[in-house]
Amino acid sequence: MEPIWNTKPALNPAFSWEPMPDGCLVFRTDSGQVLTLNPAAELILTYCDGAMTVAEIFREITTDLPMPEADFLAAIDKLAKEQALSLAPA
Repeated sequence: MEPIWNTKPALNPAFSWEPMPDGCLVFRTDSGQVLTLNPAAELILTYCDGAMTVAEIFREITTDLPMPEADFLAAIDKLAKEQALSLAPA
């Protein structure tokens, strides 16, 4: 299992997010940076509170919504690279 699976993602406190009809907008409050997320990435974001590991979030989401592992990891990776998520060790 890749190391990312055992991390606990949490929204960076410098960011906030606003639901939209077809996804959400994620704002960096100190710089004005804006990210646009599709509904699947928004769903992932709702679980990123630091309580669950990436693996647990994937299992939880894919219980009801089929999602390819690569798409799930791409969303986590995008949010982490944009510094919207921190990935703490479990």
